Amino acid sequence: MKQSPGTRGEQVPGLRHLVSSTWFAPALLAMLFVVFLAGLLWLFHSRSLQVARANLNSSISTAQESMRLRLHATRDHLVTMAEDMARHSLNQELFSERLAHYMAEHPELVSAMYVDAEGEARWAVPKQWEEKVLGRPLACPRSLEVSRLAEASGTPVYSDVHISLQNEPAFDLCVPIQDQQNTYGVIVAVYSCERMLRNMISREIVHEHRASLIDGEANTLVTLPAVQQIDERLSAIAELDPPGRGFALRLDRYGSGFWGVGMTLMVVLCVGLAFGMSWGMWSLQRQIIRRLEAERQMHEAHDSLAERVRERTVELETANKRLKTEMIERRRAEEESRQHQEELAHVTRVSTMGEMATGLAHELNQPLGAIANFAEGGLRLMDADSAHPDALRMAFTEISEQARRAGTIIHRMRSFVATGEPRREPHKFKRLVGELMDLVDADCRQEQIDLYLDVPDLLPTVLVDGIQIQQVLLNLIRNAIEALSEVDPAGRRITVTAAPGDNGTLAVAVSDTGPGCPPEMMTRLFEAFYTTKKSGIGMGLSISRSIIDAHGGRIWATDQASGGLTVQFTIPTLDGEYDVPA
Repeated sequence: MKQSPGTRGEQVPGLRHLVSSTWFAPALLAMLFVVFLAGLLWLFHSRSLQVARANLNSSISTAQESMRLRLHATRDHLVTMAEDMARHSLNQELFSERLAHYMAEHPELVSAMYVDAEGEARWAVPKQWEEKVLGRPLACPRSLEVSRLAEASGTPVYSDVHISLQNEPAFDLCVPIQDQQNTYGVIVAVYSCERMLRNMISREIVHEHRASLIDGEANTLVTLPAVQQIDERLSAIAELDPPGRGFALRLDRYGSGFWGVGMTLMVVLCVGLAFGMSWGMWSLQRQIIRRLEAERQMHEAHDSLAERVRERTVELETANKRLKTEMIERRRAEEESRQHQEELAHVTRVSTMGEMATGLAHELNQPLGAIANFAEGGLRLMDADSAHPDALRMAFTEISEQARRAGTIIHRMRSFVATGEPRREPHKFKRLVGELMDLVDADCRQEQIDLYLDVPDLLPTVLVDGIQIQQVLLNLIRNAIEALSEVDPAGRRITVTAAPGDNGTLAVAVSDTGPGCPPEMMTRLFEAFYTTKKSGIGMGLSISRSIIDAHGGRIWATDQASGGLTVQFTIPTLDGEYDVPA
């Protein structure tokens, strides 16, 4: 039937379109790859099968030769023993000894016996078979038949496979005992078929094959249990000529065949990759079209984004200038806050000195009074013209010592209330505490309070602002003194302790025997303007916390089980440096 020109014209452009498609070439390559893969697998399968069969033939030849050699060796050994017995040079003891030793090296032999010319068993190895066979004729018809055949032919003869006294498949080897004139019987050796497979074949062959003994009709006589899957394609049979009774050895190779799980997965993967590549190219064509459209939209979006970026840049520049102005103002506010904090701490110290004025005046009055008394005494001695140099020296020495004491108290008080920039310097903590004691001893004696210092001489050197840390200690001790005002004088006690802390810090604690602090107030102790005292302004502990935080430490309070409050804080130390006692 002729095709119209219009129809041919429609089909040709369709074919051209198919050939020019971006996925046609990958699809064609995928088909060629599948065909090439199939051919390669067929070639590899044939080659691997040839190699496996060659290995199988080599293995069964090796096993056949090994079994033949073992059978020949046993036959020759029994022939030698038969010749010795024919010459009457082998008695029952030597017979049993030689066979027992030989059977220990050849486990395929399960038993052996000497049967006399009348067909009765006389000697047997091993010993446990003597009660079953000695003095009795051969019970197995096949054994009896083969023994008569061996006597008649004068050569060793093998029997067919039968069930032995050990209730397992076995066969006999009968060796005649003859000289040129007389026949003295036969030596009957019993072979275990299973032991032959286990001991006459090398372990490498048994590890890779299932070994079996079969008869002339390919019936399995005995087989070793299979430990793996059998490859049905690889099986070989070899005749065992020495028995001469239709025996054959069969080896079946272990394996899952060429089309195992691994090979199947590889083929599925390769085919899947081929079709996946074709589908991927088809998808790639669609993606190219979408990408072109996306690029067009992206160019439009890029122009729009550039315009928005320019607008946003102007806004960010304006915001950046405003942020810089705010940062300058914030730094200024932080600096003013810091100055206010320092001024407030200074005011607190001055206020504390005001509260301690009475005690300090009493402390200063003692050295000043002593100075006046010693000066008047010296003048009287001089007016009386009875002044002794030693007496005047002692008076002037006391005047100098008391004046130095008063000056030290005034100097420490001035240093404590003086203003100045905070400076962190290495300090001996015990010296800081000692200087502070001159300012609080008077109040403690006035309030009848026992002040105990548990500050060892050997402590890590602290890196702090000494005046600020003395202010923290003074605030804590003054709070403890005020808390003890409600306690009986006999039980008033303040303890200051210091010991090395964790992570390069010094742990300091101020404990009192006062009434303590209620649990609901404990969390607010360090808040600014919070106080439990009638005349307090609530800044002492707040300033103390600010100072400790600025030093990188921490401060907290805990109630004591025996009563009273303990306030603890940590301050940094210099690594590896310790105070050395003066």
